[in-house]
Amino acid sequence: MPVTSHYWTQSEKLVDSLLPCSLLLCLLLLFFLFVTLPYVKKKKYNLITMLVLTVIEGIIASSILLYATDYRYLRPYASRVNRSVESRFLNYLDISTLQEKKPHKDMVQETLRLPFYQLVDETTEPLIYLGKSPDYFYFEKNKKIYRRDTLHTKISFSKKVNAVIVDAKSAILTDNSFTSIGFYQKVGPTIFSITIPKNQESLSYFPATKPGEL
Repeated sequence: MPVTSHYWTQSEKLVDSLLPCSLLLCLLLLFFLFVTLPYVKKKKYNLITMLVLTVIEGIIASSILLYATDYRYLRPYASRVNRSVESRFLNYLDISTLQEKKPHKDMVQETLRLPFYQLVDETTEPLIYLGKSPDYFYFEKNKKIYRRDTLHTKISFSKKVNAVIVDAKSAILTDNSFTSIGFYQKVGPTIFSITIPKNQESLSYFPATKPGEL
């Protein structure tokens, strides 16, 4: 089934609200029938009713889960990285204050698991490589010092480049209707890799003040 914003919204309502409500109602009715079983003369009618309720609830639950198969598979990839709200029972929770302002590469790649996002290249401002310490690589941009570690970014040296090359990308929505249900238009930009000229590999740098995060 095509994953549209309408399908996503309907699936959220079915999985997070209708399914729990139907299960709760069914359990309450079954409990009532079970408790009253010793006091009724024709117990078989209660037993038949309990069986019918169980079958009906099984059909309802199976139908919902079948309809929402794609949604349930993709749901783990919708997070505070790419969405400002989180579906809860009968409502939505605002999580916009938890948004990742500088998502790392893994977050962007996880967002791309959602079929309504696509990867685009970003143009970045030039960087000047200053050198490295045991834990960080340091760069200058617009006369300010920044640092970057290699935990989420590939940093390499190459003879094929004469200046610092930054590979930055973003995930953007291909269907803007998803913004109406809280998805961000753009996740990123994020630096995927940095390539530095080979002749600068021996440079060391120890900043006098705490630099910004690149």
